[in-house]
Amino acid sequence: MRIFLYAALALSFAASTGYTAEIKIGAWNLEHLNDSDMEGCKPRKQNDYALIRAHIEASGVDVVAIQEVENRAAARRVFPEDEWHLEISSRPDIGDIRECWGRPGQYLKHLATGFAIRRGLDYSRNRDLDGLALGNGFARWGTDITLGAGANIRMLSVHLRSGCWGAKEDAEERREEACGEIRGQIDVLASWIEDLARKGQPFVILGDFNRRFTIPGDWAWMRLSSTAAGELQLATQGLNARCDPRFRHFIDHLVADSRAWKQIVPGSFEEVPNEYDHSDHCLIALKMTIPD
Repeated sequence: MRIFLYAALALSFAASTGYTAEIKIGAWNLEHLNDSDMEGCKPRKQNDYALIRAHIEASGVDVVAIQEVENRAAARRVFPEDEWHLEISSRPDIGDIRECWGRPGQYLKHLATGFAIRRGLDYSRNRDLDGLALGNGFARWGTDITLGAGANIRMLSVHLRSGCWGAKEDAEERREEACGEIRGQIDVLASWIEDLARKGQPFVILGDFNRRFTIPGDWAWMRLSSTAAGELQLATQGLNARCDPRFRHFIDHLVADSRAWKQIVPGSFEEVPNEYDHSDHCLIALKMTIPD
């Protein structure tokens, strides 16, 4: 806790003196984080939630874009109220969706995006990017905030459609629905980017894109980089994922425009290993400077 107190004090000092402070931002798909023990497609006990909370604290993150949380109560189990602000997407909960794969009697719960923001950091909430749902009640909305205290950076937490991770899936007839949906979602993101570019607004998009942007020639990455914002910066570019030995290409990303990228600390990107099977994803993070 001491390190976070120091971080908050440093940020406050920066705001009052004109110096630059440093924070760590990250993204983590928490894999079916539910509000009750032993429910949903990733049943957990109290100790599991405690381990996740400890993992978050040890990582040193100050702002986390989160995915696959059932609701605010679920997120509170790992982001306690006295330490964190929470913003969870307002997409309506459609209840138990279907039986979990390989878990008879267990049901897939609501999957929301959101943000956890360490107390002491200024921010404001923007309207959810509900267009990402494309009219599908199950598809996730984007949670949109503006980081304040001199930063003035828009941040969007996303979780796009799974099942169309790269060119191989693009060519498979059985993936037609998934690939069609993620194409629509990429277009929605491109429009969001265009709007911010016209306003001169710096931004970072964080989360589970379910797409291997780092593979050369990926149409989705080229689409996002062909807007008025110009070429975007991809924190995972040129790196191999280590979270799951079966997959070397990232599907979780931190994407920034050139203005926001100037505030990223070079070489600060990290993929935080999972030690206790917390999730089927790993926390990714980087450091950012915040001017007064």
